[in-house]
Amino acid sequence: MWLLYPIPFIAVIMLLVSRVSDRRLSSIQFWSIVVYVAYLMSYVVCSDYPRKGFPLLIIKMMLCFWLIRLIRKPFKRLQLSSDF
Repeated sequence: MWLLYPIPFIAVIMLLVSRVSDRRLSSIQFWSIVVYVAYLMSYVVCSDYPRKGFPLLIIKMMLCFWLIRLIRKPFKRLQLSSDF
């Protein structure tokens, strides 16, 4: 279970990096990142209780989904180019 905590954070970093190199973030991605960071900053500064992250469950799942899509994107390009 402890392994799942850094995945949404990694997703945020990857989405921000892809924004710089590839394309703009959609508005839902942007606001999800804003809510995620704003909500977590209050308890990261004070304390770290996993139960405080429960309201972010949906946003964490969306961030993980976008990370998977972002990782799969280059592989789809390679697969399409090799179908000649």
